[in-house]
Amino acid sequence: MERLLTPFFFLKKKETKRIDWVEPFTAFVSRVYGNSIDIDDEIKSFNTLRDNMLGADDASSGKNVIYSYYGQLDYLSFRFPTGGNGINIIFEWNDSLSKGDLWYKQSSLAFERACVLFNLAGLLSRLAATHATRHTVQDYKQAANYLQCASGIFKMIRESFLHAPGDDFESQFLLGVHHLLLAQAQECVLGHMSMSKMSMSLAAKIAASAANLYESSLRSFESMDSSPNAFFVSLSSAKHQTLEGLSCYLMAESCKQDSKYGLAIGFYNKAKSMLQAGQKSFSWIKADSSFIHKQSTTEYTDSLSKFIKENLRGSITSTEKDNDFVYHEPVIREAELPHIQPLQALPYLTLDKLYNGKETAKSVIGEDLFKAFVPTAVTTAISLYSEETAKLFRSEQEEVERQNTQLATVFATLDIEHLQELTRSDSGSSALPKELADARTKILNQQFPEKFHMLKEIPVQLKRNLTQLESELDKESLENSKMNSRFGTAWTLSPSQVFAAPYRQQIHSFFQDLEKAASIDKAIFQQYQSIKEDIETLCDSNKIDALFGSAMVSLMESPNVPNLLDLPDDNIELEREMKIQLDLLEELQARVQKLVPHREATLKTLQEKCLHDDVSEALMQNTNKAESSISMEQLFAQQLKKFDPLRNRLHGSYRQQQLLVGEMRNAVQKLKRNPNFNRKLDIYNQSFTKNKDVSVRLLSSAITANAIAEGISNGSNYYRSLELKLEEFESQLKKRLLSRRKEGAQCLANMNSADNHSNLSSNMRNLHL
Repeated sequence: MERLLTPFFFLKKKETKRIDWVEPFTAFVSRVYGNSIDIDDEIKSFNTLRDNMLGADDASSGKNVIYSYYGQLDYLSFRFPTGGNGINIIFEWNDSLSKGDLWYKQSSLAFERACVLFNLAGLLSRLAATHATRHTVQDYKQAANYLQCASGIFKMIRESFLHAPGDDFESQFLLGVHHLLLAQAQECVLGHMSMSKMSMSLAAKIAASAANLYESSLRSFESMDSSPNAFFVSLSSAKHQTLEGLSCYLMAESCKQDSKYGLAIGFYNKAKSMLQAGQKSFSWIKADSSFIHKQSTTEYTDSLSKFIKENLRGSITSTEKDNDFVYHEPVIREAELPHIQPLQALPYLTLDKLYNGKETAKSVIGEDLFKAFVPTAVTTAISLYSEETAKLFRSEQEEVERQNTQLATVFATLDIEHLQELTRSDSGSSALPKELADARTKILNQQFPEKFHMLKEIPVQLKRNLTQLESELDKESLENSKMNSRFGTAWTLSPSQVFAAPYRQQIHSFFQDLEKAASIDKAIFQQYQSIKEDIETLCDSNKIDALFGSAMVSLMESPNVPNLLDLPDDNIELEREMKIQLDLLEELQARVQKLVPHREATLKTLQEKCLHDDVSEALMQNTNKAESSISMEQLFAQQLKKFDPLRNRLHGSYRQQQLLVGEMRNAVQKLKRNPNFNRKLDIYNQSFTKNKDVSVRLLSSAITANAIAEGISNGSNYYRSLELKLEEFESQLKKRLLSRRKEGAQCLANMNSADNHSNLSSNMRNLHL
């Protein structure tokens, strides 16, 4: 049946004149953005893409060249205006249907895009026609895909570029070509099916669908007012008649297989009349090599004529003979034949389906040459999307905080560490309360006497240094005064009071700071003296054991407390059960505590992804999809789904936490029903009550000691910073004093040379200058 497929129609490409993007584009960027932006290389690359597009071959590589230029045009259309106050450039394209030299000029970028799309679709139609003549399964598949995409592109041009000039951009012509190419895609399916065992009924429905599409294209071409429509009308008419006849032939074959001979003869007769009409129409077509191969038209007419004479008439004769001698079914007249329900096997495809996958399409287009320029509308949408991602993160952050708070509350309620401590204590252990034990641990290695001694020595040394600096200033002032008294106005060195005033003020400020610090140190030391005895007690293990350990021992030895040796044998089982529950609590506690850092890490990752999520490309691509674009809300919802894996991980941790917490509660309940646990709890509570006042006092002293340790640390840091400042001040002062001495020596040398003063005493010459 593949030899019965009609000759494939294709379109010739639109011609265009070479233009130069560089000069007008550069002028626009310079006018709007000044010289701060340099995109000369990008503009030249873009100009090269158009030059390459002009010479694109009728091959897959040519398709890539055209699509690459169109993709960059698409990017550019969102960022830069053309014509008027935009890029001042004129596009010139011809009318592909015009026999004469008819050219159209426009400065609209939409016109350029429409023409490039037209050439892309035309190239696809020519590639499809070439593949279809090879009659292989793979070629039929490739041809069908090209035709689907070409059909979709013409539909896109018709709906998106309403005012493009030229007969080839007339709405009815584009609609007719859209239907015609899509019908040819259905024929590719028939060719594919003919090469394998096929369902005749299914093939008949697909052929009927192709016939309907050809009929639709025929109506579109007939409604055109322009002169070039005669060829398209005759071609669509011939294809419609032929495919309708082929559909009837296939349905007759299907009826014959089902032994419905009367119906089969009716469809055969209708197929004969329709195919004969189609053959006649094809023989009358004046084939235009710009749209169809002349040789294929001639060969097809002969092939169709041979099929009618040999195959179709033979089928009719044999079927009528079988019906007359065997089945005796009434022959259904053509007007009474049932309608063949059409089945469209292939839909048209949108432009984004031209390549398998977005990544492949992006690799063909290449990197967006002008991605640094983001349109205002996209910037606004990005801002709105950022609010959505921030809202998503805040909701997850609040839930994480709620879950962490809930977990902390559970731990505080169950008091697991306290339970483990009191149940695992033996008769010789200390009954020191946990809070007090923790506070004691913090102050054990503080070494307060040594730290106070260091805190006392540092300011003493600083004061010595300041006193030494004052002495240096006094010495300089005394020497300057002596020289001034001896030489009077001849001694031109500036007065020491003016020189020393800011330095003395700074030294005074240092002394004041040290005095204030000393008063604070004294208060801290006095506070330490008030709790010194308690601190020494806490740091002395023997004293702690004497206070708390003895109380525990006395309670354990009390006649009211049963000895373990006196308990019945089942006490061993109770102890074992208590240990099991404690071990289980430890395991559950370790598992549930691991959830928090993992949850925080996941939340941190979610925050990073939300902050750095870039949807500018998705926004621009969606804006470009005139047919399949979606609302901003839908686009945001799609983009936010990328965060679902992280959110699912967080939500999974919440569910796991609930399960673990439930198991912990069950373990604690079992523990509290154990008699041995209750006995130890009573002992612990009695010990705590007995030592309550001492514990409260020591705990208060321990807290105060920690505050004192922090105060000492702050004081040490303060003195260290003051010491650094003083060193810097001392360095500056000594440099200035040295400079003053040099100035005095120069003044003395000037007086010696001017007055030839030879009576200077040896003592004067040996002054420390």
